[in-house]
Amino acid sequence: MSATILYVGATATLSNGAERVGKSLMTRLLKEGYHVHCVKPVTHQHDRYGEDLGSLGVTVHSVPYGWWTDGDESRSDVEIEAVHAIVEIIRISHASLVISNTLNVPWGAFAAAVSNVPHIWLAHEYPNEGEFSYLSRRLAMINALSSCLMTASEGLRDVMATQYGIEAISFRPPVDIPAISDSAIHDQRLVCVSGGYSDRKNQLELLKALAIIKGRDPAFSTQTLLIGGDARGLYSETLRTFISQHGLSDLVTFVDFTEDPWLLVRSTDVAVFPSKQEVFPIAVCEAILAGLPVIASDIRGHTEVADLSGGLVTGRIKLYRCGDASDLADNMVKTLDTNMPTNVMDASDNLRECVLQETALGPVVAAVESVLEKEGVIGSWSIPPYILTVTDTAQSRWQLLVGITQRLGIEAPTDQPDAVRVDAIISRIRELESHIQDQEREITELGKAYNSMLISRRWRTVTAVLSPLDWVRRSLFSRRSG
Repeated sequence: MSATILYVGATATLSNGAERVGKSLMTRLLKEGYHVHCVKPVTHQHDRYGEDLGSLGVTVHSVPYGWWTDGDESRSDVEIEAVHAIVEIIRISHASLVISNTLNVPWGAFAAAVSNVPHIWLAHEYPNEGEFSYLSRRLAMINALSSCLMTASEGLRDVMATQYGIEAISFRPPVDIPAISDSAIHDQRLVCVSGGYSDRKNQLELLKALAIIKGRDPAFSTQTLLIGGDARGLYSETLRTFISQHGLSDLVTFVDFTEDPWLLVRSTDVAVFPSKQEVFPIAVCEAILAGLPVIASDIRGHTEVADLSGGLVTGRIKLYRCGDASDLADNMVKTLDTNMPTNVMDASDNLRECVLQETALGPVVAAVESVLEKEGVIGSWSIPPYILTVTDTAQSRWQLLVGITQRLGIEAPTDQPDAVRVDAIISRIRELESHIQDQEREITELGKAYNSMLISRRWRTVTAVLSPLDWVRRSLFSRRSG
């Protein structure tokens, strides 16, 4: 009988590259003969994502959850319930493996550890840059919860190894050659395709470059199309304010996210990607595969794709200094002034081979097979199920985090905890290496909740559940032999 695999996603939409990878992976696993279940966040909009997966043969479960709580106690009860729900889904589906997509959502990893089921984590974020930098403090936990950690680019794999001492296996997101518009209109435009408007996608830098060009040449009239995302968000308002203040209203058009944005793009267009951070940019790959000239910031993800495609050699890809709007403006003017032939695939042959559906996901499928063959390998530790039976949120989080510190070599508390013991735990945590500073911070914060438990009516119930010797020696984060 084929194994069942449970996929846990970070969002309920295909507007981002990570979930597009997830859909491709689930499709591939179904073709390989696996039964596939998917857990996704609850959405209050039309659930096209769930419908698409269901039509493929994926069993879809909707559970309320978000990303890491980052100490936000008001959200933690929701996340504890999410782990409860995923544990139950693992049980009823008889899942043999859990796959979490993106490092931002750990609830599937916790549920897998509670259930003694192996877990693969797919990383799409640089943990040392920008909005995802908080992840660097959680890498020790992430690594311990992973039977296999996989990264969506070689660059991210190298960062994990050189900066954090964590071994990972790299894969590349699969990319299809997009169909672009066959419009007979030949006017050049600048197009920026993304899954959303945000500081990380950095569309503001493109607008700054347009303002620079307009200042140099008031007659400049090339249209710019910003495709993707909610044009009503806070960052979008920042963009609109800049457009208004710099007289760019007649040059820039916003287009909300569409399932096939490339049908809005013409073969004569120039694609611009000003992102501050990308691991492996699918939209850049699609532009190259469509034969468009590309201007992109010189971040790691763009550089990796440029090297794979050979586009820097052919001149089809130009990299500008990220953060330098003037350099972007210069490259935009040069590219628009160049009579570059369209639909020439000189920059995409090697790239196309690297991102084929069969080729790109090969390492992930191989990892799935390998992990399933190794019975008992569930990462470095497992979580005792009783943690999830405690109804008080503060107690649940405190026990979970104290359990993590015990797994890291810190003495577990007795069944009669006191403030001195808490202080001792905190002191020991502070002696750990810098890569587990996040655990130190959270235990310190939860020391207050711990003191509250001493006078809590529920404390007797909690201590009745705990048996100190069993907790330390048998139940709590016991090692598994590989």
